Formats: sequence, C-alpha cells, structure tokens
Amino acid sequence: MRVKVGVLLVLLIAVLSSCSQSGNTAATESTITSSSEASASLTEMTIDSSSESSESSNDVDYSPVDIFISDVVMPQIEVDEHNIEVVDDEHPELKTAVADICAIYEDIYEADQIVYRLYRVDRELISFVVTVSEADIENGYTLNMRGEVLSIRDVVADFPESCRSSIEDQISFYVDNQYINYEPAEVDLLTYDNAIWWIDANSLVLLIDGYTYRVPFGEGFAEEIVNYDGEYFAVYVAGELGIDGDTLSFFRGALTYDELSQMTLSFNGEAVDILPEEFDSTAGVANGYVYHPESGPSYLWIRHQGWYDEFYFRELLEIGSGSADVIYMDRGYEECVFDQNDLTALIP
Repeated sequence: MRVKVGVLLVLLIAVLSSCSQSGNTAATESTITSSSEASASLTEMTIDSSSESSESSNDVDYSPVDIFISDVVMPQIEVDEHNIEVVDDEHPELKTAVADICAIYEDIYEADQIVYRLYRVDRELISFVVTVSEADIENGYTLNMRGEVLSIRDVVADFPESCRSSIEDQISFYVDNQYINYEPAEVDLLTYDNAIWWIDANSLVLLIDGYTYRVPFGEGFAEEIVNYDGEYFAVYVAGELGIDGDTLSFFRGALTYDELSQMTLSFNGEAVDILPEEFDSTAGVANGYVYHPESGPSYLWIRHQGWYDEFYFRELLEIGSGSADVIYMDRGYEECVFDQNDLTALIP
C-alpha cells in the first residue's frame, strides 16, 4: 500500500507542475515543507518590519496593532509568480512595507527562487505568503493599511486553545485519509511566537510541520475581521462563506489515495452543478478565488487541477440576488489567477 501511495503522489506532483508554481500552492499546501531553522534565521532579519518576529511568550514586547477600514479604496495589488506590489498611491505606508518585506528575500535569493502568493486583500488588511522552496522557507505576512505587520494575537484570542477544535478535526481528516508521511500536529507546542499563519476568505490558515490547517472566523476572532463586509479578493478553498446574506460551502477535494477526490459546492444548502457535462467525478483538487465588490454580484473562480490532463477544467460563477450561476467554463488549465485584476478580466 505504501508503494502505491508513493507512486500516486509522484504522479500528482508531476501533473500539478504543469501550471505555475504559485498557482499550484493552494492545491499542494499539505505537501509543502518549511524548515524552522531556515525560517528562524530569516525572521531575525525581519525584526524591523514584523511585530511578530520580536514577540516573546510572556508578551513583554507585544504591542497591539490596529485593524481598521481604509478611508479610501481597497489597495490595488499586482501579483505574478515572482512579484507582489502595491501599485496605487493611496496607501504609501503599505506600499513601502510590502516592498521592504520583498527586499529581505530578494537581497538573498534570485527572483525566480521566490514565489509570492496573495491570500487576501480588502480595505482592512493584506495577507500574503512568501515561499523559497530551495531553502525550505515559507512565511506568512498580514499587514494593516498603515503597513504594520499584525501578530496572530491581533487576529484571534487565546491561541492556540481557541483553534484547538478546528485543528484536531483536520488532524482526524488527514489520519483517516492516510496522508503520506503525515504526523499529527502537536497543538500543545503551538505558541504565538512559532505560529506561521495568514488569512484567506473565511479563515485563519496555520502552517504546521508542512501541513495547512484552516480555522474558520468565529468566536475569539477580532470583530473587525468577522464583521467585515466590504470589497475583498481572497483565496477560498474550504468551508462556509457568507456573501450578502447567502452562504457558499466549498470543498475543493483532497489529496487522498484510496478513492477519487470529489469537489463540491453548495449555495444556501443546495448543491451547485459545477462539473463539466462529461464528468461524473473529479480526480484532483481545486483552487478557489472569490472577489466581492462594494456593490453588485460577487464572483467565484474555480480552477481544477487533476491527476490526469482530462480532469482539468476552470470556471467562473456569478453570485448575487439569491443565486449562484456558472457563467463561464472551459477545459483549459494554462491560466492561473494571482490577483483581483486576473479574476475580473475573466468576466464575460
């Protein structure tokens, strides 16, 4: 059985590599490794730009960072595989802070070794991940509109106890589905100091021993985040997401080996047909990206990455007025969404 699992993993990685590395990050989150030693050495150099890097377990150096709504527009972020940049002039401090974080890595590594991935941007915060695969480094950064780096303390109280139930549920999922080389996370070893985290459409994402765990927004989270209902662009891959009074529930599939993974989407409890007509199952996993404007319909972009080419497809759904409708679908796989502009350009 282990030989079969290993072969399937190699096949999966080979198939997923057909798209850009950044576009594949969401699909292969559970297979990414992160070296604590490499991350720690790099974090030492970010002490001036990251409030979290200077924290201590007894809170001596912790100073709360405000989460507030920008009094102008949502910042315009341009992202490709090896670059992330604030391009508008309405948020100069944020623009400088993001550039400074990028410079930390770019002073050490070649540009093509660094992958940036935007997980969320709205009028309160920007959250992104920097990955240097060659150095086994993956770090998350979440900043407010003044360019101040948030601590996990600013986002959720009583960590990690407040996140324990969600993490343990996902540990059970990984164990039950026989994830290759998976070792259950030691929740008791998590602290404010050693947590690698970021924010997506509906959850706090934790990276623990190379696996991601999503904790849905809820009790214990900052009210500013839970109650935010303005414009945003974000990665969305799992769980319930409220959009203007309606509820989406997305399961993007999983890297399991004893049976084919099944991607599902429901709208207010009713299943949405999102498979191409000739499909009765999906062998692979999907990336989801959601754009919610200040007014008008929202959009959900789904890109399905299969174990084999015949399982690739991508589609765009329009969500609004009590309905969720597929407005575009094809069997292509060459495009990846990196930022809001990439998504809105796909609206027919």
